[in-house]
Amino acid sequence: MFSKRNIEIEIRNDKSSLYVYALYKDQIVGKIACGIDEETKLIKIGDITCKRNNRGYGSLMMAKLIEFAKVHDFRGINGWLSYVDMGHEKRLCHFYQKFGLWCLCCFAYNKGWCDIKGCTFRNFLP
Repeated sequence: MFSKRNIEIEIRNDKSSLYVYALYKDQIVGKIACGIDEETKLIKIGDITCKRNNRGYGSLMMAKLIEFAKVHDFRGINGWLSYVDMGHEKRLCHFYQKFGLWCLCCFAYNKGWCDIKGCTFRNFLP
């Protein structure tokens, strides 16, 4: 664990799943839930949740996740944005891009409207 701005970051790994927690005074204020594919050596982010946005919890957790991936020789980190993320996908893509993950958004056109139907992100680690 490490501490910055009174937030501690903790990783729990059970071989097929990986969780990164942001803790404040022993209370969970953020979580990244991931799946691990040992065969392809990829970490797949399934969900990121924080009690409050724009506090840096997600950035602290993502930095720790990338550090973990490099130390354990993972090839990359990937995932996708779900339907519930629509409406703030630009903010989420900006978040992932801060860490070198690229976002590819799929658009669908319906009656003159442009809708994002899903986004993926991926980063191959050096």
